[in-house]
Amino acid sequence: IRDSPGVEVIVRYIHHGIVFGFQTKLIEIITRPVKLLFLEYPKIIEHHDLRSHKRAQSIFPATIHIKDRTNNGAIIDISKNGCRCHILATQGETLPPAQVDDQVSLKCKFPGIQGEHEVKGIIRNTKKSRKELILGIEFLALEEQLHNHIANYIYSIEDFASPLK
Repeated sequence: IRDSPGVEVIVRYIHHGIVFGFQTKLIEIITRPVKLLFLEYPKIIEHHDLRSHKRAQSIFPATIHIKDRTNNGAIIDISKNGCRCHILATQGETLPPAQVDDQVSLKCKFPGIQGEHEVKGIIRNTKKSRKELILGIEFLALEEQLHNHIANYIYSIEDFASPLK
């Protein structure tokens, strides 16, 4: 970037599976104590959803089984084809050794359906810190009744909660 005020810049970024972009002008650049750009507020921000299915925020308790390890956690968002699971390491417990393409088994209770249901999946992404693990999971061979129930759940809360896009 040339450091002259007024120069046109294009900004693009991804947030929650949505690509955002806008064109604006540079106001100022500072380099100390850190590099920082000051930009004009954009007139138009364009966005494009990368996800093929809507996601809905949720908190469903789940038991997650990965590589002979079972941990308690929660499904924190869900779509017709997958979910995001959160596992928090409790005192004395370690996080499972999860990697992309590992198969997982989730046992959970879904609202409106009796009993606990087992769902098989494959890990598509991971985010790990010392105390928590967040897994993006794609469902494998979801039974039709459960698939329809998840779709109905997402549809039913669309008007009440802001779904993740």
